[in-house]
Amino acid sequence: KNNTFICNNCEKTLPYIKGTVCAKCSSPREEGSMPVCHICRKFSHSFSGSFTPLLYEGKARKAILNLKFHNKESFCRSFAYLICNNIIEKGFPDIDFITYIPLSPQGYKERGFNQSELVATMCGDILSLPVKDTLYRIDGTPKQSKLSPAQRRKNAKKSFFAKDLKLS
Repeated sequence: KNNTFICNNCEKTLPYIKGTVCAKCSSPREEGSMPVCHICRKFSHSFSGSFTPLLYEGKARKAILNLKFHNKESFCRSFAYLICNNIIEKGFPDIDFITYIPLSPQGYKERGFNQSELVATMCGDILSLPVKDTLYRIDGTPKQSKLSPAQRRKNAKKSFFAKDLKLS
């Protein structure tokens, strides 16, 4: 059943990630390849895994850009259901909590909402999991959306930091 709030015709054309995926970042992998992609083997991550239902292309890319930069806050519910359906299809692995990427204070002021926080909160409600505010972002660092993948990795190391929290 389609509970994503996306019309059936559009839903059929979304670029779903199918088959084998990287155990860390959820990028598509060839059947029989190593469980972790070459990028995740090369670079360390501060997270144990991710659940990514769609490739960042076509209608999915357009919807994400509309959500982020054209005030389409209403798209959050659809993305939350897509992510939760992906988690449920994977057998609902051992998840302690959900977190999100913070916006800088300036980014929040410009956008008026944090799409990552809204989607995380909706996922927490759907899956009955706690949502924790675990990160903070330094203001004045370059916007990730304007950077190449290599620049993003370098920028993230100086932009995002874990809050000193007890997570259990």
